[in-house]
Amino acid sequence: MEKIMCIIKKASYAVNAIAMLAIIIIQIINNANPISIAILSFLYGAYVTIVFVILYDEHLEKEYE
Repeated sequence: MEKIMCIIKKASYAVNAIAMLAIIIIQIINNANPISIAILSFLYGAYVTIVFVILYDEHLEKEYE
């Protein structure tokens, strides 16, 4: 059960990242305000970085147990 929950959590991170990227692409296609695109891009980069750190930290915890 714990393995399934871990897979679901990682999948939700991936789905959120893909959804955020899709929103940015839609904004670019619709010629939105460049400032809003820059803010969304910054937030996307921050989210992906945080998720990477969380997943890498979990990996290190499992490796050193």
